[in-house]
Amino acid sequence: MNKKYFSLKILNNDFLIITNNDKVISLDITNETSNLTKEDNLDFINNVEQELTNYLLGKSKELNFPYQLIGTNFQKSVWEILLKINYGETLNYEDIAVKLGDKNKVRAVGNAVGKNPILIKVPCHRVIRKNGELGGFSSGIDVKLKLHEIEGI
Repeated sequence: MNKKYFSLKILNNDFLIITNNDKVISLDITNETSNLTKEDNLDFINNVEQELTNYLLGKSKELNFPYQLIGTNFQKSVWEILLKINYGETLNYEDIAVKLGDKNKVRAVGNAVGKNPILIKVPCHRVIRKNGELGGFSSGIDVKLKLHEIEGI
């Protein structure tokens, strides 16, 4: 792997993006720095920044930058379902477990959702509890609420 990173500040949010060969492999809302080599592909950085900015301003419903999912086969199967949740819509953990063929895997689904490495692009913020409550979010409930507000959820 050729991991690199870059940081962006968009609308008062600090993003840390980790890349591998010009594909996003991690996108997190944080002010932490990384000990990886800094990404130097300015076109790539500008593209990711523009797409995130447009999404956060409500001007775009999709993020189309290149990405690569790195995880177990089960995690990737959960994340692939998350990628199919339409903008402005939600699924609950059991819905995802049923789509995987076993409604008893709700906890495993929750664990995989919580380990999603590419926030916003892989829209784990669109997953809620069966009772309609928000559930958790690795970057904090306030961020999840803001993403729901942007999408009109």
